[in-house]
Amino acid sequence: MVHEKLRLSLDNFSFEGLKAQLRRVERFIIPVVIVAILKILVFSWVQLAINWHPDNFSFKFWWETFTIWDGGWYNLIAQYGYETIPLATPLPMEQTFAFQPLFPATIRGLGLLIGNFTASQVILNSIFGITWIPLFQLVAEQYLDSDQAFSVTIVASLFPTIFLFTSVGYNEGLFLTLVLASYYLHLKRRHLYASLLVAAASLTRLLGILLMVPMILDSARNRRFREALLYTLPVLAVAAWFCYGYLKTGNFFVVLEAQKYWGYRRFPTQYVLPTFFQTNPPFPFNLPFTEAFVGLAICFVAIFFLLILKIRELDWKLAIYSILTFVFVVCIGNILSYPRYFSFIFPVWFLFRTKKNYWLIPIILVLAFTDLISMYLFARWVFLG
Repeated sequence: MVHEKLRLSLDNFSFEGLKAQLRRVERFIIPVVIVAILKILVFSWVQLAINWHPDNFSFKFWWETFTIWDGGWYNLIAQYGYETIPLATPLPMEQTFAFQPLFPATIRGLGLLIGNFTASQVILNSIFGITWIPLFQLVAEQYLDSDQAFSVTIVASLFPTIFLFTSVGYNEGLFLTLVLASYYLHLKRRHLYASLLVAAASLTRLLGILLMVPMILDSARNRRFREALLYTLPVLAVAAWFCYGYLKTGNFFVVLEAQKYWGYRRFPTQYVLPTFFQTNPPFPFNLPFTEAFVGLAICFVAIFFLLILKIRELDWKLAIYSILTFVFVVCIGNILSYPRYFSFIFPVWFLFRTKKNYWLIPIILVLAFTDLISMYLFARWVFLG
């Protein structure tokens, strides 16, 4: 009987099938390997630059790039929680609520385990800065053929803002991992797990809650109302976060009001209204460098709006998620961070497919060069989003 089963299994074995599986695995591994090697090279260059010209940097080691800009906030919250942070100039508790809790909580958990919060942040960002890539390719293959999915994964993973902010101490890597995994599970009709991951994404970045809208609409459209109800779990997660803010500060909306510390350059109120109502602009006419960056951000508004209109040809659910995220960012976000925010509207990158993969060679070289520049400037405390 055993020999008969073995014979049948050998009869069903196909070397062609094995080769196909190996090719599939290879397609998923190559983008990860490319990005991992480039991260090593880029951080090595930063360390060399620090060694050659230490006066140009505020730190001595490459891993300290994980704790500058927003990365520093996540590190401090991981250490002190949502309290007044005791530095030379204390940071008020209310200000910390601008940052969602899941990412600093993961840093704290691993940090307590290994005894070093900075090492924890480096390890977690290195992991999540990679894990989203095969998930992105997996979702892309639901809409594109394997070669096209491979090409858009290369382009997305090496695009400067995405490469940079999934490499340093920000929460974008974790956010992308959760969003892509939840959307893939939704496509596979694993609705409970998808909803739980959307809830987790919402506790990583508030934008994550928008993903539940197309999922609810899809379930309701097919008269699966229990599924639609299941996708309200992210609302409960965000409500719990708001309640926590209320218990700590006495202000139920402290999470939103904390954004006032950072969102003072909003596009509608600071740029659109002054233009149409002829009021004084919120900046001098001799624009400093930082404000000149606004021009690039405004270009991103136009470009990404046109790209999002094309997404509906792939899937109306992707289009709804992209439009909601776009509108939310434009109305609420800091205009100087538009290039970063827009880059993480993941369906947009499905449009950047190539018909011939040999075009990926010059694309990789150009993007790798810009990634090196971006990381170097970031390490020098140049604001890039």
